[in-house]
Amino acid sequence: MATPAIDSLVELIKKRVKIGADIYAANNADAATASAIPYIDSGSKLAATTVTASKPVYIDSSSVPQTGALPFANPLSAGATDSSFSTWTITGRATGSADELMHLNLVKGANATSTIAGFVRTTITDQAGVITDGDYYVPFYTLA
Repeated sequence: MATPAIDSLVELIKKRVKIGADIYAANNADAATASAIPYIDSGSKLAATTVTASKPVYIDSSSVPQTGALPFANPLSAGATDSSFSTWTITGRATGSADELMHLNLVKGANATSTIAGFVRTTITDQAGVITDGDYYVPFYTLA
């Protein structure tokens, strides 16, 4: 069997390795790579893993991309000297109508009564030493 010319191999690769080209498994069969992220596995080989749309993507302890709920807490680091830094940025939609109160993600406080339903523990570490480091509790409420 004759060896193909290098130019023809380069052209074949250019046709195959581009956006929109089909992906094949190592055995040249069609690969089930719909909704997948390609990555280099621990054996330095090209691999792919299926992902779920609208879920966070993270790398697990085996260096494989995964989707779903993050298996770790998101660290929050506030700037010590930046007075414009905001801990959280919340964007939503509110209404002044009591009838529509529970349908939107921002609720006008004057139109609701609240009852503390529980607390979320948060650990605060103040590197300046002004606030005592430790666990603090942020209340969450039910509205009526």
